[in-house]
Order: sequence, then C-alpha cells, then structure tokens
Amino acid sequence: MRKIGSIFLSFVLFNQALANPLERNRWHDFEGMIGKQLAHFSIFVEDEGKLTGTMCYAGKQSSYLLRGTMVNNRLKFTLSRQKQMIAQVSGVLTTSDADRIEGDWKEISTGAKQKVKITYIASCGGDLTHRYTAIDFPDSVAEQFMQTAVTKILAKDKKWVSENIFYPLNTTYLGKQGVTIRDAAELMANYDQIFHPAYLSRFTSLCFCGLFHNYRGVMLGRGELWIGQVPSAPEKKPRLVINAVNN
Repeated sequence: MRKIGSIFLSFVLFNQALANPLERNRWHDFEGMIGKQLAHFSIFVEDEGKLTGTMCYAGKQSSYLLRGTMVNNRLKFTLSRQKQMIAQVSGVLTTSDADRIEGDWKEISTGAKQKVKITYIASCGGDLTHRYTAIDFPDSVAEQFMQTAVTKILAKDKKWVSENIFYPLNTTYLGKQGVTIRDAAELMANYDQIFHPAYLSRFTSLCFCGLFHNYRGVMLGRGELWIGQVPSAPEKKPRLVINAVNN
C-alpha cells in the first residue's frame, strides 16, 4: 500500500493494488453508497474465508455487525444491529479498473433489493480482538475517544480540546501557514485559526468505526485527526490524546 505523509499521514491513496482474493488475517476497508447514504465497511478475513467486521454510515455513530464468508472472489455477508439482521449482501470482488465489491443488497424487513458497489480504500493490521495495535486500550475505547474529540472540537470546547492534545503540535493557521503550538494556552489563543470552518465542515461526513491505523496511532477520515497513546504524569498511566490535526 502506498502512503503519503504530511504531519501524520494526512491521507491514504485510494486506487491501490489489492490482492484478489482479500489477504487473510488483515482488515480491509471499503466505501460506497447504500441508497443515498455513504457507508464504510471494515472487513476482517479469517482463515477458511470467514468474514467478520463492521459497517457504519457517514456522520452516524452507530455501527452494524458484519458476518459472512468468502470463497475465491465471491462474498456473502449479513449486517445486524442489536442481534437483529438488517440486510444481506452478496457480491464479487473485482480488480479490473478499481478494486471493489459489486453485488446485491437485500433489506430483511421489506425484501427490497438494490445494486451495491463499494470501493477499496486501504488495508491494515491487527486482529479480531484488537484492531488498533498501536494503543493498549480496547478498540471501542479508541473509537469512543475519537467521537468525543470530534464532538468537543465542533462544540468549541476549547478547554477540553487543549487538555487532550499532545504538545508540541505541528499544524497550520487556516490550513495555510505552518505553526507549532507549544502548550494548551497557545492552542486556546489560536483555536479558531486552527479549527476553522472549512476544516470543521469535513467532520460531518466521516465514519467512526473501522478506522485506519499504523504505528503512529489511529486516523480519522483522510487524516483530518489522529489520536495516540501517551503516558500521563505523574501517574505514568497511559491515556489517549489527539496527536495530529491536519487542517
């Protein structure tokens, strides 16, 4: 997988080469429209082709459990929430011009069907019990912290945001002029130039499940925000912090 880095890997290139079928024991992420909603699929392929993962809609906090199988390049899986099956999906993995899964989506409650096409975004390591291996916290805790961080940023809770950033922070003013923020007081004094309207507008269409990660931490969207783990003095216990703001 090819990557482009700015402050902390600002985004991941999408049109990447993808093994066909999907590589075992790795997470593979896809995005596509389900009806009029953008959806993010994160699929872990176990040995023997068993599929496990999640799906969530952009801008929504809830996620759906994904379970299914893959034989060669054919996939079948179900999506459920609170133990209730919502949809069935069957499709084919193709790598002709763009790596994607194409197939049929069937709503369980109504029987309605529609064509679905989801495009490959990226792959990353981890396992079924711990996707975000760069941090010691459970995956659910990392995703909840990311959601909380975005909520606080959008609410302009300057105190919370300034207290939960790792310093020094390399970012920009209004997405243009590079700057190093040395401490919480400096962050609060320049908050509106760092968290400017054009940057904040990008958070409304992001998903909070199945996030990309590497040794530097966990990434939201195309790299808008990164979180990581640091020790917390004086207790020296680890805690999660925002460690990159790519605005």
